[in-house]
Amino acid sequence: ARGAFRPEAHKFFLGEPYEQAMAWFYRGILYWSQGDLDNARACFRSGQLADAQSVDPSFKSDFYLFDYLDAYLTEQKGDSAKTLYTRAESNKRGEGSPVARPDANVFLFFEFGVGPLKVPAGAYGDKVGIRPGSPSPQGVRIRVGNQSFTVPWMDDLTFQATTRGPRAMDRINDNKVVVKEATSGLGDAAIIAGAITAEDNETLGASLIVAGFLSKMVSEATRPEADVRSWRNLPNFLAFSAIRLAPGAHNLEATFLGPDGNPTSERKVELTLRIDSNQNQRVVFISDRTIDP
Repeated sequence: ARGAFRPEAHKFFLGEPYEQAMAWFYRGILYWSQGDLDNARACFRSGQLADAQSVDPSFKSDFYLFDYLDAYLTEQKGDSAKTLYTRAESNKRGEGSPVARPDANVFLFFEFGVGPLKVPAGAYGDKVGIRPGSPSPQGVRIRVGNQSFTVPWMDDLTFQATTRGPRAMDRINDNKVVVKEATSGLGDAAIIAGAITAEDNETLGASLIVAGFLSKMVSEATRPEADVRSWRNLPNFLAFSAIRLAPGAHNLEATFLGPDGNPTSERKVELTLRIDSNQNQRVVFISDRTIDP
């Protein structure tokens, strides 16, 4: 009874596979920024495992950047990463690969666009629909020192959200819909039958009407609504680049680009990177929705 009368959203919010994967992605960036490359690599691998919950085998663990970053960090540790790079390329859907020097000391992570959201679908909101994220920006132009290059998107969260496939909870919600519709139909039939029967037998007719109302109450109490809570500030696209800068202060400028390659707005992200001679690496995270990288 609790399963029929309690909506799915009553459970703890764990998110869909793409949301769980993004939690690992951000955690990996944090570890990397602290110089903990082993845990950073473990987080990117855990992100791929979170995406393995997709039903269709062809869409399991298919984030491009997670495998690429796993390979890059593996190579940084002096181990062979050929298999990981090959697997990353098999998941590639963006228009470019990272500009990533093996001797890089500055690692740039980018996110841009408004990500997908879950919305109710089905006659009773019993299905999870996906509202696609924004199609723009689709890249970012970087200028730092005498270097200038464009970084296109490399992972698409709308694609990840819409290739999840049916959920286990969908079957449970389908059963709730059956209960809701059956008890509603039974209630209608009992009320009509009771009204007709009451002309000849008031007691029986009244009993049928009461039973009909009770059945309608059960139908009304049945909650097949799917859980459409969303991680609402996720981006739509991810990208990465790795460059090498000499010791000293460097002005970095990031301009976000639309599908046509033109800037999406006049706003630019600007920051000053100070590289110390004894500093091995610097991690920078840039979003098109925040002024401060």
